[in-house]
Amino acid sequence: MSLVIDQAEDLRVFEQRLMECISSLQPDAFKWKVFMVVLCVWTFVTGLGWLTDSESNLSLVESLVYHKGFSMGVGALAFLLATSLYQKALAPQIVARRCRSVLKEYNMSCDDSGRLIVKRQRPNQSVQ
Repeated sequence: MSLVIDQAEDLRVFEQRLMECISSLQPDAFKWKVFMVVLCVWTFVTGLGWLTDSESNLSLVESLVYHKGFSMGVGALAFLLATSLYQKALAPQIVARRCRSVLKEYNMSCDDSGRLIVKRQRPNQSVQ
């Protein structure tokens, strides 16, 4: 009986720690999401201004130099993609996904907040 209680307590402590880890990543992930949305909107709006510019006799390079906001937005988006910084916005989901893959071996899973989900064991099917 004591072994079952110890195992339940271990699961409870693991669940609390997992929830704590995931919840600590949420504020930073939210900030990165807001930053990337603002950057995408900025790039879109300045891109519309670049496309609808009446001075069409400029070369591409001159046009990009003239529209610094669009150039900086595209450069920042390219930097975010090249350095994988966009993954900071997805950190809680990445942690939960990796935990699910490990917990699958123990007939368990977790939700996006870190709560454990104990799955029922399936009866072994005999091979004929």
